[in-house]
Amino acid sequence: MSEQPPEFEPTPEYIPSAEEVTLIFERLVDGKEYKVARQLEDEKGLRLLEIIISNEDGVGYREYEYSRGPLRPKEGEPKIKPYIHVANYSDDSGIPDGGYSVAKYIDGEWKLTP
Repeated sequence: MSEQPPEFEPTPEYIPSAEEVTLIFERLVDGKEYKVARQLEDEKGLRLLEIIISNEDGVGYREYEYSRGPLRPKEGEPKIKPYIHVANYSDDSGIPDGGYSVAKYIDGEWKLTP
């Protein structure tokens, strides 16, 4: 029997600020230098924030991406469900070779995923 992840129900319409998301990124990258690759905002606030960290060997990089949720949520799906994913790139081709979720905003706080 497999465990199902907990249902995701953020506080109504809460959108983290760029500063709040940056603090989570800093926890995730553990002091490593990064650069902001893209930041998008709209009338509600922060929509997307991406940072890039070069791999220690100088080849490839990791990209962390914050999003507040789907642009077009499915019927019944919450409109706001902030998360952070990471994608790994083993070279500079722009094609990821893996990725996973690293944090979700649940019950009013960020939860790091194992």
